[in-house]
Amino acid sequence: MARDEKVLLKISPSDKVIYPWIISKGVALLAAAIFFLVFFFSGLLINLPSLVGGLFKIFLVILFVGAIGLMVYYDFLRKSYVYTITNKGVHFKGGIFWKFDKFVSYNKITNISSEQGLIEQIIKLSHVNIHTAGQLVGARGVPVPEIIIEGIPQNKAKKVLDLLRKKISK
Repeated sequence: MARDEKVLLKISPSDKVIYPWIISKGVALLAAAIFFLVFFFSGLLINLPSLVGGLFKIFLVILFVGAIGLMVYYDFLRKSYVYTITNKGVHFKGGIFWKFDKFVSYNKITNISSEQGLIEQIIKLSHVNIHTAGQLVGARGVPVPEIIIEGIPQNKAKKVLDLLRKKISK
């Protein structure tokens, strides 16, 4: 941050964000792991039917350890995410294996929105999307936000939206 920047709001994701992350992001990783294990052990299953019970137990242990590992990883990831709204724009820093350091100035922001998935509605979390003109387009042709402020309580999401609307309307 520059010397003349004044911090207006600093936010980190809520502890509860782990649940939607595990369901949305972790399920895909676990499905890939299951596919790999089935593919890897399929030769053993055909040749040695007596190993099926033992392999199933190994599979359950790997699945359990993988789920615990994902929870620990997502908790560290959540703790690394810091969103800072200043008088100049929005900063995002975070990541464990891939570090991110993004800044979007207010004059680059074209659209802001708030979204909640089903699980986020149940646990009363929200995320705020910050779009810019030069943003990427996702797989289904849907614009990808430049910064997503994830896993914040609904009341904080409203505060962030109100603050950003004031700043970009100037």
